[in-house]
Amino acid sequence: MALQMHDNMLAVYPELLNQVRSIPGVMLVKEASDLAVFMNEAKEKRKTAPAHGAVYVVYGGHTQDGSAGQGKLQKNTLFFTLVYCARYSEGGKSTLYETGATLTAIKKALQGWDPGKEFVVSPFAESNSPPIEYNDGYAFYPISFTTTVCVNAN
Repeated sequence: MALQMHDNMLAVYPELLNQVRSIPGVMLVKEASDLAVFMNEAKEKRKTAPAHGAVYVVYGGHTQDGSAGQGKLQKNTLFFTLVYCARYSEGGKSTLYETGATLTAIKKALQGWDPGKEFVVSPFAESNSPPIEYNDGYAFYPISFTTTVCVNAN
């Protein structure tokens, strides 16, 4: 039986979205296209406000990391960044403490998470993240992870 990742290197993506939806403190799960629209609007007059408590799941590409199965499988490391959006102040009071709890919950839910051998070769591992961005009273806190998959070379 062929594993899902062998024919679709992003087969884990729906599983990742479901895992993120289960994290305490995450109010809404959105995708990269939603973040792109929002960030483009930041350059002009914003039409929509970001959602406090939302996590934007961004696929950041992959690198080819050799082969397996006597050259029949190509190993790839996938890069994902979860961007947690929060108001950085409410009524003049910092929300950093509450944000820290949610960021920690995200790390706990994904560090070492193994969605199953049909989706990945290695569990998710935290990696270096881009810097935090501040925009119109909101902060975007990125946390990055990698995982490895194998794709049929044939």
